[in-house]
Amino acid sequence: MATATFYTTAKRHNSTLIPTGGTDLNVSLKNGCDLLAPTFYLDYASVPTWSMMQFAGRYYFITGITSLRQDYWQIDAEVDVLATYKADIQATTAFVLY
Repeated sequence: MATATFYTTAKRHNSTLIPTGGTDLNVSLKNGCDLLAPTFYLDYASVPTWSMMQFAGRYYFITGITSLRQDYWQIDAEVDVLATYKADIQATTAFVLY
């Protein structure tokens, strides 16, 4: 079991906003999945309504929530590159010619 933080936010896909607050829950990572588009399993007593999550230092958009059985959910996610690498993006210096 690992811990993930779930957020409800109206963040745009081209924003570097990092959500605050959140709910920490225990999740299981599906075997053999990609960490850029992972699938998680979650025991949760009500219908999940989150839009983002954080796991292993990365932020993810939740792309799908599937009920597998009563109180057991499959959460499909996709990495939010701008929020995950916000500090690196802001620390970059560049000379823009045009």
